[in-house]
Amino acid sequence: MSELSYPVFRDPEQYTKLRVSHGMLGRLKQWSEHKALDGCLSTTEGVKTICDVPCGPGRLFYYWQRKNLRVHGRDFSQPMADAATRLHAELKLDGTVAAGDAFHLQGAVTETPDLVASVRFVYYFESPERVRLLRSLAAASRRYVLAQFKTSETYRGRRNDARSRVENRGKHHCSSAQMLQEVREAGLTPLRVQPIGEFSDRVFVLAEKPQPGEAPAVHISRAPGRQMASFAALVGAGRPAPTKIQRPPSGCL
Repeated sequence: MSELSYPVFRDPEQYTKLRVSHGMLGRLKQWSEHKALDGCLSTTEGVKTICDVPCGPGRLFYYWQRKNLRVHGRDFSQPMADAATRLHAELKLDGTVAAGDAFHLQGAVTETPDLVASVRFVYYFESPERVRLLRSLAAASRRYVLAQFKTSETYRGRRNDARSRVENRGKHHCSSAQMLQEVREAGLTPLRVQPIGEFSDRVFVLAEKPQPGEAPAVHISRAPGRQMASFAALVGAGRPAPTKIQRPPSGCL
């Protein structure tokens, strides 16, 4: 899928109805996602400002608020940006919300955020477009980029990857090695690969803009009960070994 063919979500109520789970299952999914985000943010330093793009109607604003972050939201759709603006005001968040293009993000935010996050978006595109998107996110960030991919290395990921290929669902699954390769092609240093869990096909990748004189340590997490490829195969020869291998709690979605 190209940037021009991306299906922009324009109806905030319909988006929330279709994309946000409710009840016990919804709370469990949200808890699992937030735990994965916690793991990523624990790897960062000095993050006080975030740009959430595309932010949709502000689905993650509650989470960013709990982390005491100044929040800037940008979305392709004006109706989505309007809904996010209302929630941003309701939560009394610092920052701004406006319509904006994730592929041309630099200069679209009134200040340079410490971290730019793109959740539920990157995996709509094929590899060249994903790399171009990551470069745009990096250009707009002071230091960190957090992107959510779809993985083919969990139980849910293998199943959904097969379905996507058969049904042409427009969502692209990647191996951890491919994610890290694309992050590097975008000029970023990968810091952490954090799956949500074995029963989710989503994974967060935290990366950093190159910092002079630093030797990065990449944290490769894994879903419960799933052996990942060797670290050397993932990050390449000559890279330092990971300082920590973490497993998310069992039952994550």
